[in-house]
Amino acid sequence: MTTRKRNVRKSSPARRLELTVYQAGQAVIRELRELALASGKNFVQLDGLPTAFVENSLVVLGAKGPGDFNIGSASYEPANMNGAAILQKAVGTKVTLIEQTQQGPVRSTGILRFVLGNQLVLEQDGTMVVVPLTPKFELGDGMPDGLANTPSLVLEPSVSEPGKYQVRFLYEADNINWAARYNAFFDQKTNTLTRFECVVDITNTSGLVIEDGVFKLFTGGNFSQNRRNHAKGGIRAQAAPMAMSARGGGGFAESMVADDAAVETVGEQKLYVLPEPLTVGATATKHSNLFFVQDVPVQVELYLPVPNYYAYNGAEASTEDDSVKLPVFVRLRLKNDAACNLGKDMPAGEVAFFVFDTSGSEQKVDSANVEARAKGEPFKLELRKPSADVKATRRLTFVHQDQPDPEPETPVVEEGGLPEAEVEVVPHITSMRPAVTTGEGTGEKKKKVVKPLFREEEREITIFNYKDTAVEVIVSEQFPDKAEFIKKPEFTDSNSTNGTLRIAVPAKDKATVSYRLKYRIN
Repeated sequence: MTTRKRNVRKSSPARRLELTVYQAGQAVIRELRELALASGKNFVQLDGLPTAFVENSLVVLGAKGPGDFNIGSASYEPANMNGAAILQKAVGTKVTLIEQTQQGPVRSTGILRFVLGNQLVLEQDGTMVVVPLTPKFELGDGMPDGLANTPSLVLEPSVSEPGKYQVRFLYEADNINWAARYNAFFDQKTNTLTRFECVVDITNTSGLVIEDGVFKLFTGGNFSQNRRNHAKGGIRAQAAPMAMSARGGGGFAESMVADDAAVETVGEQKLYVLPEPLTVGATATKHSNLFFVQDVPVQVELYLPVPNYYAYNGAEASTEDDSVKLPVFVRLRLKNDAACNLGKDMPAGEVAFFVFDTSGSEQKVDSANVEARAKGEPFKLELRKPSADVKATRRLTFVHQDQPDPEPETPVVEEGGLPEAEVEVVPHITSMRPAVTTGEGTGEKKKKVVKPLFREEEREITIFNYKDTAVEVIVSEQFPDKAEFIKKPEFTDSNSTNGTLRIAVPAKDKATVSYRLKYRIN
């Protein structure tokens, strides 16, 4: 039976749209549609689905109307607005094929009975005629039902009473995702972020036109690949309906404020609900603020990270120009609480870092990365570019390393005799080295004593400050476990393998700290 004979009704567009969008994988979409249904069994086509619709993901969440609503079955139909599909659905109706020839157009009219690839079977005055398929044709009874330029679902619900039913659906779609990014505007005079905002980019290439959709952004991914292995057209029912709520709120305004997204914890992840509905085209990206704050105090730190190795130059550099300088990096520490005008649940994202120049213009100078942070959890922004005016050197000004004693020569046993020192070869030992005995014929082995070997180093750190103002640099040092300090520096904190120095350097000057340690190397 064709869809035309089933009297397929097309549903009205979704009256309410709510989307849960993930950072990767499929989005979960909830719709509310009004369906005009007749008593008994109905055939209803849900048009306007995304081209990236995930098959077998449809769930009927609930229905409200004048009578009982029986879900029934459903069938999935991909986008089919093409000539072949139109003719297939026009079987049993009057069609006219128009063939262009040198003598002009030739028209062949009849009742379409069969579609055989590139040929059609027409009934003309009781005679079956096979004619070639032409790119141009006319439909005597108009466009058949069941055609759409987007995927569609044909539902087959049954109702006890005719009337309008409010039906809620859930399904999934690919190619709708979101990502977070940050803008940070820094005032060097006051050490504050005059503006710190989190912006989400919602990318939609699903083919679905989203009109006033309520967006819920879920951290992490959602993957439903296994559903594609099932037969098309599946439908699932959910006993407990999910409530749909539309949120309203103000948008970004000239007064430089923006409504924050509402945040809740679902499972062990964060769910952000955008403050106002959004309209997003079928192939478009929408930007919206997750939060917007001002005047966030920060603590600026210059730091020299733990080195991978220490360079040793026996002939010391005679001038500063010849020294190989190391970069000193910059980080900003922030307290994520309301007292510091922040206190937000923050998704991971890239940070664009802006600084005001002397004229007050915003200059993008650097970038950083922020991991996901919970409300109340402090964090830091480590800028990728090092300071241009503060640099450092790390040198070994003294090194001494013990050398092992030379191995004793192995006695050579001449054929038919023993060497001067009596040697007994002990059987069943994997090593071929003979064991030295303590006396004649005793067979006892001397226990080998390992002589401890040590390395002694004197390490020197110099910070060069070319700024017009004094600075403090945090230096991270690393050393072997159980090292002995012959000359110990003033660590602000330390453990068995790490220590932190804070070196203050006057303007246009340098400062040097050195220490000596000794540690075992064998």
